[in-house]
Amino acid sequence: HISALFSEQFIQSTFEQAEMGLESDWAVGDWTTGGGDVQKLEEGDVTSLVRILLWTYSARKLIASPFIGLGWGRFNDTNLVLVGVPGLFEVAVDGEQRLSTSNAHSTYFHVLAESGTVGLFMLLSIWVLLYRRLGKASRLLCDFIGIRAYLVASQGLVVYALGCALTGHALASPSLMVPVFTILGTGIAFIRTNIKRTAEGSQDRLQDVSSSHS
Repeated sequence: HISALFSEQFIQSTFEQAEMGLESDWAVGDWTTGGGDVQKLEEGDVTSLVRILLWTYSARKLIASPFIGLGWGRFNDTNLVLVGVPGLFEVAVDGEQRLSTSNAHSTYFHVLAESGTVGLFMLLSIWVLLYRRLGKASRLLCDFIGIRAYLVASQGLVVYALGCALTGHALASPSLMVPVFTILGTGIAFIRTNIKRTAEGSQDRLQDVSSSHS
């Protein structure tokens, strides 16, 4: 129930998880809400309270290395050996590798922890450019109602995918990304083909007009 989110017990547990995130050296293995363990975390058994712990831990890593993060693929690793200047850059150069599907359960927090603001900027740039490309094409092809509807719906799909990434590692999920990129890829391929044809047709018409005047 929604009311449970505002209960005294939930609020207290939220602060407890945040405190654990501040103190944890390995958030993936330190969550304890509901008697959970790492295996359940890897299987996706993650509550909102556990996310508080993971997001707090991610925020700590971001603060320590705001530009480039602690290193790609290092979020799950333990006993990290960090080098650098805390608050500027602090990168893991060694540690015990943990190959698992555990993550920060937010694409944004996960990328910020591992790749910093530079990594997140690069990731979001792709989606922003894709969204704008679809929008520009929908305006150019406004006379074709069906095509325009497809392109506008594709823009909505971009927003949906980015929204899902808020509370889960959605942008790394094949079950979401395979259909998303199939739909968006089809749209982009159509745009490149037809806008090129439109440009070539316009050029031919200009040449015809020039020839008639001469």
